[in-house]
Amino acid sequence: MSRERIERAMEEAGWKLDAGFDDKLVVGHDSVVSILAYPWAWEAEDPVFEISHETKNTTYWVREIPVPRRAVELVEENGGPPEEERGNPRNQASGNEGERSP
Repeated sequence: MSRERIERAMEEAGWKLDAGFDDKLVVGHDSVVSILAYPWAWEAEDPVFEISHETKNTTYWVREIPVPRRAVELVEENGGPPEEERGNPRNQASGNEGERSP
């Protein structure tokens, strides 16, 4: 999924894009949460996205771009500290915590 398609999908889901990260990340934000797409996700056929709760300092990984309200629910129900990377499918190969179904 190209960077441009990810940006378009985020905007269609209701996210405001933050252009301040240019080549490093695609960042969508809302009042409480952000969604991030890393460069390695831009090249993946089945990308994953990190949802970050700004005030609770929790994150959760998803395979689809949710609307901001749903992102808040997901990270509040399933998220953990950023270092735990809850739901990150890249950790499955290393034997860490697997992805939870949203």
